[in-house]
Amino acid sequence: MPYSMKHILNNDPLASRFVGGSIYQALLGSLDYHRWHSPIDGTVVAAYIVPGTYYAGRVDVDDNPPEHLDIDILSRSLPLTAAISTRAVILIECDNPNVGIVAFVGVGLAEISTTKIAVKVGDKLKKGDELGSFHFGGSTYLLMFEGGVSLSLPEDNRGHTDVNSQLLVLNPGPVGQ
Repeated sequence: MPYSMKHILNNDPLASRFVGGSIYQALLGSLDYHRWHSPIDGTVVAAYIVPGTYYAGRVDVDDNPPEHLDIDILSRSLPLTAAISTRAVILIECDNPNVGIVAFVGVGLAEISTTKIAVKVGDKLKKGDELGSFHFGGSTYLLMFEGGVSLSLPEDNRGHTDVNSQLLVLNPGPVGQ
């Protein structure tokens, strides 16, 4: 299922800039770090909460259900949940013109949907500054980049990632040139 920029960003006028771009999505377990930090130096150009749906996760299904069992398909469809669940959207204009705008989207999964934004439009950010947080349990977040931004995963970032680890590598590219 493809991601819908229009729906994820709640019809934001900047949504079209992310069509054809890259998305990095990570899942957080209940014991993972649940504060968000800026991935770049830049300026906040939008920060808002999008109200969404709340779905209770199934507790009767383990990670290896029988093949015939129709498991909770909604909670396993990350592109769909990113577009319909309660989420925090923070758009940051990167100081590096080759990056353009980066979207951070914090998505509350299942009944765990409390998000808190700690920045406002116009705030100048340094990489690592706190953006906000989830208040409980498992969640997911997306980093979305404009089309034309070339990214790659570091070789050591193929599984669980520690706090303050490098998530992505920016490859030379012409977005802002």
